[in-house]
Amino acid sequence: MYQPKVIISETMQSAYKLMLYKEVERLCENNEPANPFKSSIIEEGEDLKIALNTTNDLQWAINYWNDEISNNKFKHVILGDPDPAGYKKEVIENILLECKYKSKFVINKDWIIVQINIDDINNLVVKDSKIIVE
Repeated sequence: MYQPKVIISETMQSAYKLMLYKEVERLCENNEPANPFKSSIIEEGEDLKIALNTTNDLQWAINYWNDEISNNKFKHVILGDPDPAGYKKEVIENILLECKYKSKFVINKDWIIVQINIDDINNLVVKDSKIIVE
């Protein structure tokens, strides 16, 4: 069975995940007002998985998370890939055409962020220190 090459070591994954969570938080439309008494750690809400692509194969990762949604493990997935130069916009668009679920993506200077089963009808929101899909 095919397994892509892991390019982000386990020792580096926590640092990348922290950066990914901060990037996803910036995508949220309705951020909570700052509160100095609350923890600054934002978590995944129910039915949402925020995942880091640790491999050299974004298409494989997207297919993997599509299957996880199909198997009812999650309802929505946000997948971050820290290699935005690795894929052209057109390639990602073609990959997402094969998705079973509505999907969209954002490319910035640091990340490719794919939102699976999240479309323009849904909003990413921070509520009670959790990122949720409304």
